[in-house]
Amino acid sequence: MPILLLFPATFLFAPFYALKHRSLSALIFTYLFPVIPFVLVFDGWMSALRTRTPEEVEAMLRESAGPDAAEWRVKSGREVHLWPCGYVNWIVCYKE
Repeated sequence: MPILLLFPATFLFAPFYALKHRSLSALIFTYLFPVIPFVLVFDGWMSALRTRTPEEVEAMLRESAGPDAAEWRVKSGREVHLWPCGYVNWIVCYKE
């Protein structure tokens, strides 16, 4: 759900971007035709849907590694980065 914060954040930060880069089109496509906020939220949402769980990544590793699969160790976890709803899953794979 933190992805939805991109929508209001775009409206807040668009003037700063437009001033720094002297871009009138950034203001037009943010306020007059809100294309930029929509694209940012849509892209973020689609990226979130594509993510894999640590179990899926480990299964893919085991499947693709073939006979060397036993040599690989997988560590994973979940951390809060934006309380209360923003979590990040991390995965570290290393060969022993």
